[in-house]
Amino acid sequence: MSGDVPTHPAGFRSNQQSLDTRMALTLKARMNLGNVLVLSLLAIMGGFSYKETRVQADKDRWVAHSRAVLDLCEAMRIHFTESGNARRTYVADEDATQIPAFEASSKGTLTVIPLLRQEVVDNPGQEVRLNELEIAVRARLQLFERSVQSHQRNAHDDKEQKAISEEGVNLTFHAVDEIRMFEDVERGLLQQRVAEAEAADGRASRINEFLGASVFLLLIIAAWIVNRELARRNAAEEAVGKEREFLESILNSCRDVVEVADETGRIILRNPAAKRLCHDGESDVTAENFPKHLGFHREDGITPFGAHDLPLTRAVRGESIDELEVYMQCPDLSDGRYFLAAGGPLMDNQGNRRGGVIFLRDITQRKHDNERLSAALLESERITRERSELTKLTDLFQSCHDVGEACEVVKALSGAIFASRPGMLCLTNSSRNLVECCANWGDCSSTKDTFEPSDCWGLRQGKPYMGAAGATLLRCPHIVEIRAGYLCMPLVAQGETYGVLYIEDKPSQPESSTNTFPNQSQQFLSLATAVAERISLAVANLKLREVLRDQSIQDPLTGLFNRRYLEQSLDREVHRATRAKRSISLAMLDIDHFKHFNDTFGHQAGDLLLREVAAVFKARVRAGDLACRFGGEEFALVLAETNTDGARACIEKIREAVKHLALQFRGQSLGSVTISAGIAAFPEQSENAEGLIHMADDALYRAKKEGRDRVVVCHDHEAAPTLEKSL
Repeated sequence: MSGDVPTHPAGFRSNQQSLDTRMALTLKARMNLGNVLVLSLLAIMGGFSYKETRVQADKDRWVAHSRAVLDLCEAMRIHFTESGNARRTYVADEDATQIPAFEASSKGTLTVIPLLRQEVVDNPGQEVRLNELEIAVRARLQLFERSVQSHQRNAHDDKEQKAISEEGVNLTFHAVDEIRMFEDVERGLLQQRVAEAEAADGRASRINEFLGASVFLLLIIAAWIVNRELARRNAAEEAVGKEREFLESILNSCRDVVEVADETGRIILRNPAAKRLCHDGESDVTAENFPKHLGFHREDGITPFGAHDLPLTRAVRGESIDELEVYMQCPDLSDGRYFLAAGGPLMDNQGNRRGGVIFLRDITQRKHDNERLSAALLESERITRERSELTKLTDLFQSCHDVGEACEVVKALSGAIFASRPGMLCLTNSSRNLVECCANWGDCSSTKDTFEPSDCWGLRQGKPYMGAAGATLLRCPHIVEIRAGYLCMPLVAQGETYGVLYIEDKPSQPESSTNTFPNQSQQFLSLATAVAERISLAVANLKLREVLRDQSIQDPLTGLFNRRYLEQSLDREVHRATRAKRSISLAMLDIDHFKHFNDTFGHQAGDLLLREVAAVFKARVRAGDLACRFGGEEFALVLAETNTDGARACIEKIREAVKHLALQFRGQSLGSVTISAGIAAFPEQSENAEGLIHMADDALYRAKKEGRDRVVVCHDHEAAPTLEKSL
């Protein structure tokens, strides 16, 4: 949709000139590219040469450095040797002239050491060796200095001089070895640096040879390119006549609007599509009159273009326009049209800007299709997201164990489901006289946490209720402050109301100022209804599950756990005590003479007695202990982390409490009641639940046999045989 259209005062320039321009530009561009490559290689060659020269100079400096170190070592060796010769000559020949020579040689030896230290400051290893060398040299010079001073004081100190000479031999050998080691290391460094310098020199030579060959090759390629382009130019000139007619036919048959203006902004060319768009437009309309002439507006269809912002004006200024969307409300058109503008400056043969060209493609239908598609996609994404959130909500509800977990699920997911709108889940309590908050998300504070069911219009009507922002008439009494619209959605399942789902609209939303919810209120209501249905069913199922679970593990008469739950729990407690290496005590209790009590006072009085005894058990056992009705008038207590002594003390208190019960039934006193109990402990009496029950039951039998109203503890050596109990 964009490109350069050559023009002359009558229309187009000749295609021959256009072709010449393109060919010249192509040849020039390729020649420039070749020149750039050659110059780049020359620059690279110069850079590498300079770099390698610096590297070579650095390598030579290090070679000279190593040689200077070796020269200083040689000077030290000479001074060191001369000092020994001068001392030996003075002592042997009594030649006093050797004393100044000795002192000069010693001083020269010590003078070399600081110079060496300056040279090896970059080599820690050599510094260490130089320190050891300095110690050896100074020790030997100090010894010879002591020899000279001793001989000056006493010319007949042959014995002392002999001892000094023997010691001096060792020090001399040691110093010479240190000097030789120092020199060997430096010679190794010298060889290494000489090798590196030679390698750097060879590398630089190879790089220069390669770059020189590359430049020569590029020059050959550039010459070949020039010859080939000239041959192509000659061949292309033969097709100029046909190409001119072809280009004009393309422009005339183009369905896109084409407008060309000169450098002053005056329109010099309009193709047939542009003429069909506005029949009354003059061919010389200037760019400044475009907004009025063509009705140009920006993408919103309201804001008109300024003269300097029009696509053709920008193209005349030399700017490139790429896919700029414009709206055109031409006087000849009944409906506005959307166009996609593209174009740029118009250039002559010399590359000078001679105006601008703009292309306009009608995208009205595509615009409308895109809008419908975008709306459909947004709706599809919304539905998909809502279904995904609802599916996730349902899956989590199915995994919840109780209503509390379901409330946590609602709290965690409601923010995402309701687009960050604050809200609250309120459920009725067990007495159904209050509605209490169970989940709060988004810091919802516009409603009370606890209120009566009659305070909510949604609960009164049994259907969703929407309240408008700022309204006071028919506002739910549980609303504390109306900052925005709100929705009260009753939670109804299986004909029973479980609470209300309260959702507050966000006051920050611009579309929620006066209406109850945004324009998509029906969609939101459908979503809230779907969420409320799932919450209602989940709460109903969880409460039903809790009732069934309680019925399956509890004795309906006493409210204690039943025998089935005892057997399951005792196995679990035994495994837990095994891992923790702790004790468990099991007490089997039986109401004495319960059959006679039933025969005397009746079954209703017997049920009353069972409930009262069970109440004593509930009041006396700890939170972690377990009280069960084993069957008939027999009970069982599981005392966790308790040995037989602790269990006996606990059961004795229970026995005394039961004994002091004062029961009356229909105005008649039921007399005193006693219980018998048998106790067995894990792991002393048994290491499994079945054996523990058996041993505790045997202990209960012995308690009854010994006269009832007592507690008997089963010990390891008292495993009594199983006998048929007499009640």
